[in-house]
Amino acid sequence: MEKITGISASTGIATANAFLIKKHKLISKNIVFTSVDQEKQILDKSIKSTIEQIEQLELNLNEDIKQEAGKIFAAHKLMVNDPEMIKQTVDIITNESATAFDAYERVSKIFFDIFDSMEDEYMRERAIDVKDISTRVLSNIVGTPLQDISLIKEEVILVANDLTPSQTAQLNKKYIKGFITEIGGETSHSALISRTMGIPAMVGVGSDISKVKNGQLISIDTINSSIYIEPTQEKLGELDTLILKLQHEKEISEKYKNMKSVTLDNKEVMISANISSYKDLELVIENGADGVGLFRTEFLYMESKNWPTEEEQFVVYKSILEKMGDKPVVIRTLDIGGDKKLDYFTFPEEMNPFLGYRAVRMSLDKQDIFVTQVRALLRAAKFGNLSINIPMISTIEEIREIKSIIDKTKDELGNKAGGFKLGIMVEVPSVIEMIPQFSKYVDFFSVGTNDLIQYTFAADRMSEHVSHLYQPLNPTIIRKFRRLIRDAHENGTHVGVCGEMSREPKAVPIFVGLGLDEWSMSANSIPLIRKVISKVDTESSAELTKDLIKLDTAKEVEEKVIKYFEKKEIETI
Repeated sequence: MEKITGISASTGIATANAFLIKKHKLISKNIVFTSVDQEKQILDKSIKSTIEQIEQLELNLNEDIKQEAGKIFAAHKLMVNDPEMIKQTVDIITNESATAFDAYERVSKIFFDIFDSMEDEYMRERAIDVKDISTRVLSNIVGTPLQDISLIKEEVILVANDLTPSQTAQLNKKYIKGFITEIGGETSHSALISRTMGIPAMVGVGSDISKVKNGQLISIDTINSSIYIEPTQEKLGELDTLILKLQHEKEISEKYKNMKSVTLDNKEVMISANISSYKDLELVIENGADGVGLFRTEFLYMESKNWPTEEEQFVVYKSILEKMGDKPVVIRTLDIGGDKKLDYFTFPEEMNPFLGYRAVRMSLDKQDIFVTQVRALLRAAKFGNLSINIPMISTIEEIREIKSIIDKTKDELGNKAGGFKLGIMVEVPSVIEMIPQFSKYVDFFSVGTNDLIQYTFAADRMSEHVSHLYQPLNPTIIRKFRRLIRDAHENGTHVGVCGEMSREPKAVPIFVGLGLDEWSMSANSIPLIRKVISKVDTESSAELTKDLIKLDTAKEVEEKVIKYFEKKEIETI
């Protein structure tokens, strides 16, 4: 038996024979230039064939992935018909007497490199969309059919460099028991589809994937981020036990979907959900969220061809507020910049864009853009329970100016504006030093733990060289939360957490002990966190937290929390 590791993309255990998917090779050496008109016709025919193939794939989608995969294919059709890609390809054909194959290959590589070089993981993963559609267009030019994994009729675990969106949409979980990929991350299409379908998957395995041979028996253990090649009978027995434990855990978690979020000693807290679009609300409601703790509006801007209008934004905000009824909805204003760019706006060149022109700093500079969003939000506020959240605040001057703009806009709208609460993201450590002062201007604080932690340790969590310094359970972070929550509550201000730390079970007793008011996370994480909250009490959690802040390292904190869980008989998997 040999063990290799990777990134767990979806929870589960699976054992089956390996089915290797070979990289698709396109041979173009025999293709010769004909004429400009004919090469244009070849390009046009190939693009039309690609659209037809995508539409056929849509018709064959499994019901359980129809919604997610449908979004993928809708985006692919837009990419195939992208006028800029086509124009650049035609220009190369015309000006350089290049073949349609050569021209399209060169242009698609340019677009691939643009996405692949982006620092934002979500945007970087979109490079695989470009690769997927370009492979299909190029294969149509040369007349080479793509591999069809829908023809697999035996239980297998797929092994590939990566699964394209087209391939993931063909997965049949009756036969595909899991998959592992050499590249990819938690936000890749293959990872998203695996979670939607409930197929165990490991991504980002790296060069070790070459150790897996076609037909070998392999096991995926996503709980321990491990892949076992030719597992022993003893290991298979261990995995069977873990499967039973997982099934038990799932049954328990199902019970907590629509229960109140209360501790063992009956203190009620809020468990909300993070969303990026209206479509996400289905899972929010299904998992019994107490509200929307974070709506990331930047995706409205990133998916648009130009600045979204007041009316376009109003329609989206109104629909979300109406859907949630009386439940609170926190909408964050435009958080763009850093690693999140716009096609229609050029950001200044900066040495460190994460600490530069972004979020509220851009909103205060481009006040016409900000006011348009505020107008849409205030109008939508009449249709639900709205809270407006301002990202990347670092000084009192900023929140004063933001509040002044919002108040002026509300006065201009008159009776068209509804009521709302105002809050800020706590991402910059300087804010924690001034909580009593900020409380004069806001109704709530929402902690963005991802940025707060990396700014505290001056360590980019996406960098493999310093990611070990990204330590959510470090005593320093717990001390910051203690001060933040204490000072906020003394001034009557609500505190929520909406970063990755909110869905970490080990952080639950810490937050309960400190008196956190609200957790907000991906909707699928809600049942487990709600279950853990129900197993802890405020008194013992507070005692635990007092002990934790006296420790020196994150490892010591984690070990002590694990012992606490064992004593309370809390299982989290």
